Amino acid sequence: MFRILVALASCLVASGCATAAVLGVTGVIFSEGWDSPQNYNMRSTFSARQAAHILQYQSTVVQGRVWVKTPGNLTIVGKRSRVQLIPVTAYSTEYIDAMFDGKRTSILNVSVVNLDPNFFKYVRHEVADLDGLFAFSGVPDGDYFVLSSLKWNQRVSTSDPGHARVYAIVNVRGKDRYNVVLNGL
Repeated sequence: MFRILVALASCLVASGCATAAVLGVTGVIFSEGWDSPQNYNMRSTFSARQAAHILQYQSTVVQGRVWVKTPGNLTIVGKRSRVQLIPVTAYSTEYIDAMFDGKRTSILNVSVVNLDPNFFKYVRHEVADLDGLFAFSGVPDGDYFVLSSLKWNQRVSTSDPGHARVYAIVNVRGKDRYNVVLNGL
């Protein structure tokens, strides 16, 4: 699954379908059963060496906006949503696959019970502003998952779960600025 996403992202960049390298390889989750989490046990081992490049500094900025459309067609902006920049490694790919059920279209509430505590030492965090805008500065070359979660109270139907997770993959390669839209479309 990951190879397909990387290939799709590479094709988008090669064909010029990206504005300042906007990569819209995204997933959105609208799930029932949010209150009953499923436990997931990581099978791979975290490698700090694979993720260490995120600790380096370059002048590149990865920026974007968090928002989703609900099943009732309501636009929810990721106001004050926590946004994560995660280096793509074998471990983080398994983590994303677990969180998004490997399908990128639905997910249950997943609790990773044996997550390596060192994993989050290699994840950058930002908080989106009131318009859902976020920016990570000093990002070195590499491939990254950009991930965020949203919750809302304006449910328009019983099929509207009131929450969503979204992510995108961005391939940073020596440009000054990359725009990422986290909207699940």
